Amino acid sequence: MSDGADYLKYVTERVVSYWETPKTPEIRRERRQKREPWVSRWFGQLLPVGLGIWWNGRKAAHSGSEMQDMHNLTEHADYS
Repeated sequence: MSDGADYLKYVTERVVSYWETPKTPEIRRERRQKREPWVSRWFGQLLPVGLGIWWNGRKAAHSGSEMQDMHNLTEHADYS
């Protein structure tokens, strides 16, 4: 029974010392730099790129600048 109690005490001390030691900012920074962005981790490369293209096209369509440019071109065109 003594061996089990000693082992439990050892493991408990190790866990407590691990929890109580603060992590240095360098370790956290290195870990963040190694990880790829969460969007890529969850969805791969194709979906984020597709969503970005869709989003930029949506913003351009709502701004009306492209439609206004096309309208101006057809108004001033010389079809003679």
